[in-house]
Amino acid sequence: MTTEAGLVRFDGRHFQNFTAKQFNLHSNRFGRILKKPGTTTLLALNGQQEILSIHQGKPIVDPLATGQLLSPFNSIPALQAYQRFLLGQLFTTDPGIWKMGDSTLMLTESNGIFVLDNSHYTFYQNGQLSFRAGYRQSRHEQFFIAGNTLHSFDKSNNLFTVLGPAGRISPTVAGLPQLSPGKKGRIISNPLQQDYAVFCYDKKVYLLRSKNGQLTAQRLIDQFDAQQEDIVSVWLDRFSGKLLLGSNTKGLFVFALKNFQPALGHSETSNEVYYAQAIVEKGAILTGQGMLFHPPDGIMATKLTSFPHNLTDKYNLLKDQQGYLWSKKDSTVFQWKSLQSSKVSKWLFPGSVTQIAIGEDQRTWVGLDNKTLHFISPKGNATYSGTQLPASFTCMVPQTGGVLWIGTVNGIYRYNIAGKQFHLIPASRNKHVRSIYIDGPRLWITTYGDGFFLLENDSWTSFPVDRQQYLLNTHCIAEDKHGFFWITTNNGLFQVAKNDLLSYARLPVKEPYYHHYNQDDGLLTNEFNGGCTPCSIVMPDGMFSFPTINGLVWFYPDRVRPVLPQQTIYIDRILLDNQEIPYTSTIEVPRNMKQLRMELIIPFLGNRSNLDLSYALTRQDDKEVWLPIDDNLLTLSTLPAGEYKLTVRKQEGFGAVRYSFIDIHLYVPKHWLLHPGPVVLILIILLSGLLLLYKFRTRLIRSRNMQLEKEVTKQTGYLQQALVNLTQSQQELIQQSEWQQKMLAVLSHDIKAPLRYLMLATDHIRLGMIQNNITAYQQSSKTVFEYSSRLYYTMDNLLRYIKTQFSEGVIEKTDIDLYEIIEDKISIFAEIAKESGTTIINHIPINSVVYNNQPLLAIIVHNLIDNAVKVTENGTITLSGMLGEAGFILRITDTGIGISQDLQQWINATVPQENSPVSTNYSNSGIGLYIVKDLVKLLGISLSVSSNGAGSQFQLIIPHHQQD
Repeated sequence: MTTEAGLVRFDGRHFQNFTAKQFNLHSNRFGRILKKPGTTTLLALNGQQEILSIHQGKPIVDPLATGQLLSPFNSIPALQAYQRFLLGQLFTTDPGIWKMGDSTLMLTESNGIFVLDNSHYTFYQNGQLSFRAGYRQSRHEQFFIAGNTLHSFDKSNNLFTVLGPAGRISPTVAGLPQLSPGKKGRIISNPLQQDYAVFCYDKKVYLLRSKNGQLTAQRLIDQFDAQQEDIVSVWLDRFSGKLLLGSNTKGLFVFALKNFQPALGHSETSNEVYYAQAIVEKGAILTGQGMLFHPPDGIMATKLTSFPHNLTDKYNLLKDQQGYLWSKKDSTVFQWKSLQSSKVSKWLFPGSVTQIAIGEDQRTWVGLDNKTLHFISPKGNATYSGTQLPASFTCMVPQTGGVLWIGTVNGIYRYNIAGKQFHLIPASRNKHVRSIYIDGPRLWITTYGDGFFLLENDSWTSFPVDRQQYLLNTHCIAEDKHGFFWITTNNGLFQVAKNDLLSYARLPVKEPYYHHYNQDDGLLTNEFNGGCTPCSIVMPDGMFSFPTINGLVWFYPDRVRPVLPQQTIYIDRILLDNQEIPYTSTIEVPRNMKQLRMELIIPFLGNRSNLDLSYALTRQDDKEVWLPIDDNLLTLSTLPAGEYKLTVRKQEGFGAVRYSFIDIHLYVPKHWLLHPGPVVLILIILLSGLLLLYKFRTRLIRSRNMQLEKEVTKQTGYLQQALVNLTQSQQELIQQSEWQQKMLAVLSHDIKAPLRYLMLATDHIRLGMIQNNITAYQQSSKTVFEYSSRLYYTMDNLLRYIKTQFSEGVIEKTDIDLYEIIEDKISIFAEIAKESGTTIINHIPINSVVYNNQPLLAIIVHNLIDNAVKVTENGTITLSGMLGEAGFILRITDTGIGISQDLQQWINATVPQENSPVSTNYSNSGIGLYIVKDLVKLLGISLSVSSNGAGSQFQLIIPHHQQD
């Protein structure tokens, strides 16, 4: 669209503004859009006659556009003298009309040119003269092309003229009323759509079409004053049928086809909330309130003064084969012949009647609130069937073969009439049934809160619902003659192909397409009513009637035109960490990427709830997991190294081929440590570090023992003091002994076993290279890296922890970006976790800052994640956090094997315990939990754990910074 503030793109929901500043142009005032000759590319011109080329929804500067725009005129001999004119001197203010000297020019879509001067009009086709006729223009005339024919409209006398080869003709326009000279009409056309023009007259809008020189008019809009609204432009969207009218001063008007007709009673004594309906005499519709409608033209209803209001509660209104009407109220069932008849039969039952149904044998079945089932025979005898159900009735539907289907608040029952036996369909248990639609051997069941289902040959199918989950609460299913179901809900009307549902029932791979209609499509309300019998009616001429909380909804399924989301997906922009990058089929993403954002556009003028976009990110042969795309925005966070395929899909509509796809390949380069070269160096460093650690620890113990002996000898004269010192020394020796045991355990469990595995994997690589039959050992190399990496970080954590054992003074604390620590640790364990089918998820808010010691806090997080990875297979590890009163609460949750009760008690204990599960059984937990337990005490952090046997959750409370 052209505006005085730039060029505007409208995709049916969003407006995107493109200004002169973005393209180094001199004017924001764009006035017209034309088509580049011989192409589908559009050209937009501003007030300085600068041109932007529009392709796939994006404008660009095109230096060659001016010459291409003027190229159709080069073959016209009469116009060659004007080729020296500048582009700005060629246009008029009317879109699609050109001026060269005294000539008016109009281009057709079929490569033709009309040239009008003061005395003639001439038509050139493909540069060749086709015809020429005499004609004198009026200054009040508007020219437009419709059906490849030139027309004019004289505003001074409301006269249409066809300018053809035989001269001018003033035809009668079929479909237009008699035009009064006192009421001025106006033509609005679009040079990009020359098969029609819009005629605005007397607050109405008509669509003009021309065929063989004959103009016809179709009234589209009533009570719209195009003159007052200052309408200057038009676009007819052929896909959706919507008419867009642009105003000089009042924005954009969008008009849609009217698919649904509301029917209101407009009665002072009755509201517009309707439930049960019945077809009565002369094709009229009777409601439970006594409102009589006369479709399809009688939208206004009449209130029947003779209607017996004490005969119905609005929820049941049935008609049997003899034409009798049946209803219920309180404990009574009523039957009467016609609206004019005063003869009424009634039957009183020992309880309130909740449902009635008429069987094929003309028995009328009656369900009571005490859950007992009764019937009225064709002879008029009321009989108790001897059956009492476990749940309250919600609907009843007889089926051929002596079966009565009964819907209840707790499932659906099959009742054998002859045997007087009922059977609960097991899959329907605890489901609140709203309605049952019998389709031959199939049963379609709607429920309140659980969606809708198919029962066929004792096989139960549960169907997926729409993304908004409106179909969880379904009221009614009605089938049209073309095999479409129309399903009512509390949030609009849905259309779905029955074959798509049956295909899903046979093979639940592709989800059905649900087309949603709501108030945007002309409904007065989105809330339909259910819980009534019948829940809908179909008139003999095929018209559907559904009850709502604001009148009845009438429509002919044949005439409803669903606007399906079949338009092309375009990638508008790609932002890598807020920096726009060009779109290519393969995008390289850096390892430190924080966010990749893709903005999509789909030119769709239909109901946006029908635009279902999703994406899947896969590696190699991964199974696709489809995630929703909201508001046309796709966002990815940090990705591990590797090659990915990002697939975007869109549901297209009904039928077998229901999706369109876009594939984008992403490449994240590997870290240099993933290459085989550094592995040997890492192993040497690890072995040397272990040896140094062992020697250092041994010397430390010996040194402390020597100091203790000297102190004991020196203090022999002071027995009491010596005993105290001896006791303290004994405790220190016990602690040192425990430490040695822990060190031996961790060396055995966390280092010795992986080293052995590394040795075998390395030997496997060497043997493979000697055999020279296999060229790559990626898996073995990957195994070497993963275990060596784990050993490295284990050793690093141990060294840092040992330093704390000998440090003196206050631990230094600073502000720490907790999110960055978590991201760093996830990058270490992500690949290891993935090997066991586990995903690590970071839900820590970005820029979460805590006050503590960064290295030691990192050790705690490292060990807790490491412990979670060891115990979790085919699950998830989630890190989350929030600010609390006592400090920042960090939670690490896994879906692993859980933690034993004695280990939980030891972790949660605030007083040291002599025999902890960690100290007695290192093989299961390693030394990590002991280090964590020691460090949280040193850092003033609160630690707790909970586990129910399937998964565990560690919680750290990091205290706030206490200002002095």
